[in-house]
Amino acid sequence: MKLLFVIHDITRGAGTEKATITLVNSLIKEGYEVEIISIASNVETPLFFQLSEQAIVHHNAGGTGKLRDIWTIKNILKDRRPYIIFGTGHNISFFLPFIKNSGSKVVALEHIDFVSIPKTSKKLIQFSYSKLNGIVVLSDNAKRKVFHLNKKVEVIPNQIVSSENQSDLSKELILLVGRISEEKAYERLVPIAEFLQKRYPTWKIEIYGSSEDEYKNSLLDLYQKNKLSNITICPPNKNIESKYVESSIFMITSKFEAFPLVILEAKSHGVPVVGFKNEGTESLINDGEDGYVVENSSDSISKIESLILDLQLRRHMGEKGRQNIQQYKEDHIVDKRVNFMNQLKK
Repeated sequence: MKLLFVIHDITRGAGTEKATITLVNSLIKEGYEVEIISIASNVETPLFFQLSEQAIVHHNAGGTGKLRDIWTIKNILKDRRPYIIFGTGHNISFFLPFIKNSGSKVVALEHIDFVSIPKTSKKLIQFSYSKLNGIVVLSDNAKRKVFHLNKKVEVIPNQIVSSENQSDLSKELILLVGRISEEKAYERLVPIAEFLQKRYPTWKIEIYGSSEDEYKNSLLDLYQKNKLSNITICPPNKNIESKYVESSIFMITSKFEAFPLVILEAKSHGVPVVGFKNEGTESLINDGEDGYVVENSSDSISKIESLILDLQLRRHMGEKGRQNIQQYKEDHIVDKRVNFMNQLKK
């Protein structure tokens, strides 16, 4: 069976790209032929994550949102004739039903919280998503928000490659991993960092992620204005596993998340997670068991302090997290993917 994924930029080092590449690599191991259309990338740009050599990538070097990009995709689809075309975001999936070739199925893979989608885009989605052959979402919470858009909505989480390298949770480091952009709400760290600087000055906060310069600069100005010397913003790290192993608490401050893989990665390394309440944190953090879902900064400060003061609590939650990610391992998730694709033949 030939499959084709359409993505904005497969070379980026962000969550959607990592989830897509991990899925593609697994499907190729299962014997599927897989091609990728990367709308905005150039062939000269190296991929941040490792992709199977058997995957074929078409770099479109576009990404302007203009009709030229859609026309180019239509021509590639016409020549390739895949059985299933997967759109990896609403801004892609909404136009695929209108340019697909005869005989191909079209499936939307939703990676963001439906609530965060702009109103104009929601109108386009409501018009076009009924014409899809299916929608795959990452959690039951997400399904409740989109079930009205299509008769076939399937819950299939992203998969995790578990690690044998665990943190001993002794280092005084709070880690955040994610794109440096507004929806990640890193300004929420200010009262937390102020508290740490006064009460636990040896504890540090490190953020790793690609950046939108305007937002990154505003954050740096904000941290400097508040005289915070315990927060560091770092570029993406291809060896991010080493940072998980060095950390003792993982944090996620986002306003919106659908299924943040970074939570599962932290759990895989035995690190407890503190996350501000959103669709993704509620789905992936077992509150009070392998981490905490918090409502606001004061709540987060309370939970972080409890973890700082109690190494045994950190270790207990870290071990629970490692146990709780078993359901997201490759074999289990790939079986769900294969079953879903087989259902589309009926």
